[in-house]
Amino acid sequence: MGDSKFKALWDFIFLSCGEMIGKIAGLLAFAYLARVLGAMAYGSVEIALALLGIFSLFVDFGLSSIGAREISNRKRNVNDYASVIPGMKFLLALISIPLMWLVAFIIAESDQTFTLIFVTAFALLAKVWNQGWIFQALEKMQLVSFNQVLRMLFFAVCVVLFVHSAEDLVRVGIIEVSATATMALYFLYLQYRASIPIQMNLNVKKSQALIMMAFPVGAGNMVWAINQYLPTFLVAYFVGGLAIAWMGAAHRIVNAFISFSMLYHFNLFPAVSQRLAESEEAFYEIICPSFRVTAWGGISIAVVISLFSESICVLVFGKEFANAATTLAILSWSLPLTLLNGHARWTLIARNQQRYVLLAQSSGTLTTVIGCLLLIPSFGPVGGAVAMVCCSGVVWIVAHVNAVRRIAPIPSINLVWRPALLAVATIAAVEHFESESLLGNVMGIIGFLVIAPLMDRSLIRDVLKISSIKNVQKVD
Repeated sequence: MGDSKFKALWDFIFLSCGEMIGKIAGLLAFAYLARVLGAMAYGSVEIALALLGIFSLFVDFGLSSIGAREISNRKRNVNDYASVIPGMKFLLALISIPLMWLVAFIIAESDQTFTLIFVTAFALLAKVWNQGWIFQALEKMQLVSFNQVLRMLFFAVCVVLFVHSAEDLVRVGIIEVSATATMALYFLYLQYRASIPIQMNLNVKKSQALIMMAFPVGAGNMVWAINQYLPTFLVAYFVGGLAIAWMGAAHRIVNAFISFSMLYHFNLFPAVSQRLAESEEAFYEIICPSFRVTAWGGISIAVVISLFSESICVLVFGKEFANAATTLAILSWSLPLTLLNGHARWTLIARNQQRYVLLAQSSGTLTTVIGCLLLIPSFGPVGGAVAMVCCSGVVWIVAHVNAVRRIAPIPSINLVWRPALLAVATIAAVEHFESESLLGNVMGIIGFLVIAPLMDRSLIRDVLKISSIKNVQKVD
């Protein structure tokens, strides 16, 4: 498939299929957990995995993105980076694990919840050897795609086999550690097959240079994690009880879709970096069609989730989670915003302007904190969802302004107003004529999909264009 005319499309299909199978397995696993653990214990699982998500990004600290960029530009450095980066991650893991235990001691409401978080923290050691970034840089996306499938299928099977009631809560942490270790072993096997030495190098000089490059990305990722998980922690603090489960459930569903945003930009990042080095015009040939396609794609998914929010919550997690529907419907609009702001964020990274990514993410964090403090005490999880959507919008604005000023023009609202207008009209029409009707929802979605290419005549052309973008000759 490497010589295919539509290499970008095939790479994204490989990655997406792997991610989709993994996400489906993950959702099934968490749907099972929600039913056998009950909403209260399930909330503990969400808190533990939220902490793991934050500290996992601290362990990575942007090193994977920088390593992928450097290898993509100079392939001869593969062996050096493949040993230096795990060494740096290992040191960060040694710092992160006791910090995660400290947070568990502060926030855990029960001994069982504390033990769950304590055990889950050991997954950070396995994340040290997540070497998927090497194969991203080498554009071996078909190899990367299997990772998520392997990890989540392992997790799902083990959950069904070993977790049967709330008394088995701690076993979820053990399974998470084992699944993360399985992922690491998979990439180490690929590294061995590629004849890339498996070793850990603590070279001080190289480590300092990498940390300097990675710091803005790593700090930005940490800020992003706070944006993602702070609302859940604040819902636990201000409201507690079942509201934690509702917020966690809605966030898990939306996050399953948002991961495709990272995957999409992850897939195009080497091409974006190379085109920027070539010329502004070559760069715009990627960004413009990509922006149009992701605007329509992200908004269409948000429309579907908004219309079927209650059905999705009940189907995935059970009737006890029906109250998460409004939170899910609102939170779904962070998906198109994240897809769109990714263009500016990854463009800044490609040009070594990571500090402006950090600025954008920090602006989003401030928005999240203010929004959560103002809204969660009165509106609970719904207030947290509103704050998260506003955060995504602020990140987009700040990243976009800095990317345009310092690097190159990037499309903005001029390519978004059509899908946004059609989305508002579709939801309003369905609510007015066929409120809470399955048939009405389906007809609304069909109407949206039929009208989309008629309303934007460049949509189909740009889908084909972005699909074949990697077939263009690379710059030396």
